[in-house]
Amino acid sequence: METKVPDAFVGNPTTHGGIGRLLRFVGACEHAGIDFWCYSGDSGIGSAAYLHLCAALGWIREPNQSLFRMLPMDVTEEGPFSPRNNFVRVPEGPGLGVTLSRENLAACHRDFTEKGPCNKYHDPAKPGTYRRLPLN
Repeated sequence: METKVPDAFVGNPTTHGGIGRLLRFVGACEHAGIDFWCYSGDSGIGSAAYLHLCAALGWIREPNQSLFRMLPMDVTEEGPFSPRNNFVRVPEGPGLGVTLSRENLAACHRDFTEKGPCNKYHDPAKPGTYRRLPLN
């Protein structure tokens, strides 16, 4: 801790096991003086959750890592978040501020059922199986 290594941690509510655990982790980072920022490759629902957390938690002050521009579709009616001038607005409205699209959810479910999980979880040592987070 004295050497301030690492400079920062990157995560999101999913990888930390939920909002409560993320809040505790960010609090520990703040106590240690280590930056934290979010990463998103999640659906619009997960991304809406982390955008609200970033807006609410003062310690998350660095720009986030985002794959928004790479997402062709989303499970929300609003579609993938779209940065404008390097900013993404925090969704407004009831709940997380996004609306589930049953049609898009069904399409994503079909894609997953037909093609399986993304290759980033493919384990070459175990063909036919996929890693799950956390990896340990």
